[in-house]
Amino acid sequence: MTLADKFGHYWQFTLGISELIREPVPTNWEERMRDQLENRETRWLATIRKGIFDRPDHPYTRMFEIGGCSYEELERSTLCNGLEATLEQLVAAGIFLTHDEFKGKQPIVRSGQTIAATTADFANPLARGGYEGRSSGSRSSGTRTRKTAASS
Repeated sequence: MTLADKFGHYWQFTLGISELIREPVPTNWEERMRDQLENRETRWLATIRKGIFDRPDHPYTRMFEIGGCSYEELERSTLCNGLEATLEQLVAAGIFLTHDEFKGKQPIVRSGQTIAATTADFANPLARGGYEGRSSGSRSSGTRTRKTAASS
């Protein structure tokens, strides 16, 4: 890591900590939790649309194509059958990742087709940044995650 890279890393970390400190503490946790539960399907669908379907190069986009599932079908299933039932259908259609696939230790193969992917492909594009953490990586180089005050 060059000196410029180190400076950029620590500068981003400083900005993230500053944002975290300024974030007001929510006063009504019950209301926040209730809202998240009541709107989880809608929030999940928005995340899937922005994070996967709006990104044609994303490995999951290819999995959805191979599995024969469009966003409209995913939305219909989620709203009619619920999130859990939809997730079970996705797994049955091969739209999932194993731990080794996610870590890049094993290629992603669905219906005889290899899906190109790196661990960087799975970074959340919706996370604003803030500061970055990395898992310890006892059996790999670790996994980077971006944290913001809202996700802490």
